[in-house]
Amino acid sequence: MNWTLDKTRLSSPWHEFVGSGNRFTNLQFVGLASLARESSDHMFERMVTSIQTDEARHAQIGHPVLSVLMKHDPDYVQYLLDKWFWRSWRLFSILTGLSTDYLTALDQRPYSFKEFMEEWIIDQYLRTLDEFGLKKPWYWTFFSTNSISTIT
Repeated sequence: MNWTLDKTRLSSPWHEFVGSGNRFTNLQFVGLASLARESSDHMFERMVTSIQTDEARHAQIGHPVLSVLMKHDPDYVQYLLDKWFWRSWRLFSILTGLSTDYLTALDQRPYSFKEFMEEWIIDQYLRTLDEFGLKKPWYWTFFSTNSISTIT
C-alpha cells in the first residue's frame, strides 16, 4: 500500500493533523516566493504566497492538536511524531536537498541544504520535543549521523 495512505493514517484523523504540522512545505513555499520575486515572476510569486499562507495555517494546527493528544496518549504522540518526521524528511531531502545543493549556483546559494536543515528544521523540531516532554525519535542517532552528516 502507498506509504502516505497506510491503514493507520486512514483510520486516524490525528495522523493528518500531526503530519501536516510536521511537514516542511511552508518553508519551501516561502523560498519559492522569494525566488519568483527575484526573477520578476510576480504571478508565480502571488500564487506561491497564497499557497504558503494556507500551509502556515495548517502548520499552526499542530501545537494545539499535540497539546490535546498529550493529555490522553503521550505514547501515541511520540509514535506519530517519529513516523511523520521521518517521512517528511525523506521526501523533503529528495525534493529540496537536491535542488539546493546541486541545482543552485554556488554564488547564488546563501547556505547548503545541511545548514538549512540544522537551522530551520532540526532546531525547531528539538524545541518542540522539549516543549512537550517527548524524546528524540528512536532513529535519531542514525538520522543525525547518516542522513544529515552526509549532506554536502
